[in-house]
Amino acid sequence: ANEWLLYGATLSYNLNGPFTYLEDGDKYNPGDEIAIQGSATAQQGDAALDLDLSYRHYMADKVEGTEVFKSGGVLSVVATGRKQFNKAGVALTLAHIMRNKNSVLFGSSLESEDKNSNSDKSVISGTFAYRLSSQVTASLLAGYRTLSANDYESSSTNFFGKSDVVSFGGGLEYAAPDQR
Repeated sequence: ANEWLLYGATLSYNLNGPFTYLEDGDKYNPGDEIAIQGSATAQQGDAALDLDLSYRHYMADKVEGTEVFKSGGVLSVVATGRKQFNKAGVALTLAHIMRNKNSVLFGSSLESEDKNSNSDKSVISGTFAYRLSSQVTASLLAGYRTLSANDYESSSTNFFGKSDVVSFGGGLEYAAPDQR
């Protein structure tokens, strides 16, 4: 950190344990995950810009020791701008998430999909918050998410088309006099 820039990185390992998915069935062991993330926040007065970049790698899922599936890696880029005015604050977030091809069991080994069955996702969202008093803040939220179609032809049983989601909401925040 310095006067105007905060930054950091994280490396994590998520150990996923096995479970039995059917009574008297085989043990399913989902693949472990490795994630690396870098983040930075640039601040200037009452404004800030947050940037996050992360990548998540998945190990293969196994059934009784045999690799049966491997999720494709996920790359995520998120940028959020924030500005505080006298009694109001605004924030705008832009994000894009990209998923690589999965690998599936073919014969006796995992092979990458012919085409990517995963879709990319883009997000834009915003918040407007207004301080009604020293203890109460009201906020309005809006967002738009788009999920792209996957790489398969529309006639394929593996095809998933494009989808769009619009969301609206609001919130009310109360801070006790002792700021807890």
